[in-house]
Amino acid sequence: MADRIALFTQNLSGGGAERVMVHLANGLSETGLDVDLVLCQAEGPYAKHVSPKVRTVDLQSPVEILSLGAYRRYLRESQPRAVLSALNQPNSVALLARKKGGPRTVISIHNTLSQEVGASRSLKMRVVPVFVRALTHHADAIVAVSDGVADDFAAFARISRDRITKIVNPVVFPELF
Repeated sequence: MADRIALFTQNLSGGGAERVMVHLANGLSETGLDVDLVLCQAEGPYAKHVSPKVRTVDLQSPVEILSLGAYRRYLRESQPRAVLSALNQPNSVALLARKKGGPRTVISIHNTLSQEVGASRSLKMRVVPVFVRALTHHADAIVAVSDGVADDFAAFARISRDRITKIVNPVVFPELF
C-alpha cells in the first residue's frame, strides 16, 4: 500500500486555494501516492475536476471549525502519513487535531491575513487571531504563496519569518491563459 497523504480545505467553491488543492491532489495521485481530498463540505464547481484516482472525503460540516470531530475520526480511520491544509479555518482544525497527536501537518497560507481580518466585521474573522496565535506553533511546516503573504503571516501570528517557506502556487494550467 502506498503512503496516504491528505489535503484538507473547506470546499471546492471556486477560489484560488481550492483550485490549487485540486491540482495538487491530482498531481500527487499521479506519482502513486494514495491521496485524500478532505473537505468540510464536498461541494463547488471544482469538484468535477478531481481525478478519479483521488478519494474525496466529505466531512459534511457547513461550519469549518465544527468539523473537528469528523476530521479527527477521518484521521483515526484513514491514518494519513501527512496533511496539507489550506485556508484559515481548515488550518485551525488541522492544527487542533495535530495538537492531540495527529499526523505531521503543513499549513498553507494563501492570503494576507491581517488585511482579511482587518477588513471583516464578522465575528468568525475576529476570533481568527486567537486561533492563529495559539495554534501555529503546532504546525510541522508553514508554506506561503509569496514573500508578502509570508511576511504578513509571520507578523500576524507573531512567529519568526524563518519558520515559513515560500512556495508559489505550484500549478500552471490552461485556464490561466
